[in-house]
Amino acid sequence: FPSHDKPFFSILPLKRKKLRYMLLTRDVMDLADTRRKSSSEDFMSILNTLQQEIHSQYDVEILVKPHPKQNIINLKRFLGNVGFENPLVVADALYVVLPSVDFAITMQSSGAYYPLTYGVPCIHLAKGEYGQRDYLFNEMGYNLQRVVTDLDDFPNTCRTLMQELHTSQPIANDVEHMRKFYPDGAIELIMDQIKDYLE
Repeated sequence: FPSHDKPFFSILPLKRKKLRYMLLTRDVMDLADTRRKSSSEDFMSILNTLQQEIHSQYDVEILVKPHPKQNIINLKRFLGNVGFENPLVVADALYVVLPSVDFAITMQSSGAYYPLTYGVPCIHLAKGEYGQRDYLFNEMGYNLQRVVTDLDDFPNTCRTLMQELHTSQPIANDVEHMRKFYPDGAIELIMDQIKDYLE
């Protein structure tokens, strides 16, 4: 599987040759390991849906952004078992990768909110145990444009998004929703409140 050792911006011109999307993964473990929230069974189901609903019907390029704790050998084995050819596994920071993608598939984790806030159209997977967080996290995560809480609904959500991407209509994103939680100027407001402690 290819990876790259050059800055990500060096491959940005490839974007317009085909649709490009990012799969932002959680830390996926083998089925035998029950300590983790993301089972390989769920992950394989997600990959199979992506193959059937997106890759078999459209000219797309996938970028895989693994969880920092992910065993890359295991990840590549999962991808290979489903038949992904030459997926690009990227190690760059999310803010570097996001300008090059047309849409994203995210799993509920803190990293998922980068593309949502950036305005990238996302399908946000919040299946079952992924969603057992506090009220604020649920309020933020379950009122998105394309949230999937049952993997049986994932294929139809993929089909709908791909149809939207192939029309000339604007694609809905979650910027306005995320501004309720990360408003414009939020960092400045926080810094103003804590400046006395920093001096």
